[in-house]
Amino acid sequence: MDYKISNTHLQISSVQQKFKAAIFGQGKISSHIPSLFKNLAKDFIDLGHSSNAKNNVYDDIKYIILAVPDHQIEIVYNEVKDSFPSGSYFIHMSGALYLEGLIGLHPLMTFSANNPLKNYDEIPICCDQESFYSDFKDSIPQLKYLPPEKKAIYHAMASMLGNFTQYYLYTMKNNFPEGLNFKIYEQLVLASVKSMFQDGEFKKLTGPFIRGDIETIEKHKATLTEDNQKLLEIYQNFENLFFEEIKL
Repeated sequence: MDYKISNTHLQISSVQQKFKAAIFGQGKISSHIPSLFKNLAKDFIDLGHSSNAKNNVYDDIKYIILAVPDHQIEIVYNEVKDSFPSGSYFIHMSGALYLEGLIGLHPLMTFSANNPLKNYDEIPICCDQESFYSDFKDSIPQLKYLPPEKKAIYHAMASMLGNFTQYYLYTMKNNFPEGLNFKIYEQLVLASVKSMFQDGEFKKLTGPFIRGDIETIEKHKATLTEDNQKLLEIYQNFENLFFEEIKL
């Protein structure tokens, strides 16, 4: 890639100094970008596909956000780079990739298309470009610096803590036994998740596995055998994990 970030870094001190931003991509995160980066640019222009930039020059745009799949980032960058002024900031949204010459900004959150969140200021945004982080950390308070060599492991943890647990909970919800109200378990689930961010998490574990209550465990499996094989499979997998890790 032949693009190099200018050594003259933009300093933002007031709303009046903000520039415009262009967004390429129409994925789940695209509609959230203006809220995520409201302190970065005064206006956001949705250009959709890279073909929309052909034969155009956008002199008033300082930030170009490539909200496209990882394998398309370099392709889209090469297609649109000549349409924007020298010294523009080209930003990609990949949590796993580090691309020299582009700035990686990855919001640590799961997004749904056109479904606004309550508070975007609480979402960490990990930045893999140290000079960009230094210049913008005051204007974007949720910005966190992430060394490029840590991106792959960072994104693996994001997938395991976010996508894996989300898929597990969705599976539980979609296989919930008839006659029971899934909604009444909400506070139990929220309390369990919250406890992960406190010290001594294993001391907070409760239930028949921790007590070594084999009779109750067998009763659970018996009723699940009759009611739902998918839930039984999940239960047995976690039973093996508990007995292996906690040595009951």
